[in-house]
Amino acid sequence: MNARSWLILPVLLSSIALAARWSTPPKTSEDFQVSGRYRFGSNYTITLRVQGSGPMRSLDIQQGEELVYHKTVRCHDLFLGDVRWENRPVAKDANSDGISDLIITEYLGDHACVTRVVQLGAHFQELDSFESESPPELSRDGQGRLLAKTRDQTWIGWRYGSASSPRPRIVLRLEGARFQLAPELMREKPDFELLLESANSDSPALLTQAMTRLLYTGHPDLCLQALRRSGLTKQQQTNFLHDFRERLGTSPWANELAQGALRK
Repeated sequence: MNARSWLILPVLLSSIALAARWSTPPKTSEDFQVSGRYRFGSNYTITLRVQGSGPMRSLDIQQGEELVYHKTVRCHDLFLGDVRWENRPVAKDANSDGISDLIITEYLGDHACVTRVVQLGAHFQELDSFESESPPELSRDGQGRLLAKTRDQTWIGWRYGSASSPRPRIVLRLEGARFQLAPELMREKPDFELLLESANSDSPALLTQAMTRLLYTGHPDLCLQALRRSGLTKQQQTNFLHDFRERLGTSPWANELAQGALRK
């Protein structure tokens, strides 16, 4: 390297350092601020942070000095505990195993919500999660197990606009470490003839509304009857049933819902 190169090198390095400094966003009031810090038992600390006026929220869970859970999410709100719309964390036993659990609900907006359950025991553990259209309604059964009443978002936007899409009600129960469908709590006796009347047209929207209502309330046989008595031709019925099965298969609860001819 000649003498001229040695003279240019410090200037070049200085320029690189200056560029790197300006490429780092300056600290502003939009940075995350602690909105709450809570202790559970003698070993857990939960810290909530919000990003000024922005949509970002952050949740940290520490067990002693160890960070065991960190989540930063762009969402409308973050709810903690089994009281709907509650931001202050409340830890309770959610599955009757004698260990405190924390329910975390991320309300993302635009028909999207994620609910998680973490266990605050001697060893921190993430149990299970599920997605739904909106924050679930949480309660307990007679044995103290967590129940989540919400709506399946599988059918949103299928075949037609989301405004006409069915949003079937579902009930989930936390069994051990997993959420499972509770079909006995979903059973209803819908007005079958009224549903048939709405399904007896060429409208896929009305037919889908009727079929999903019957299926999710425990009547898969009547669901198929609604299709057979619709205004669609035989070939249209065959095609519709094929597409209906395909869409149902994308639901997290398809195995519990699909029976007999509704299985793919």
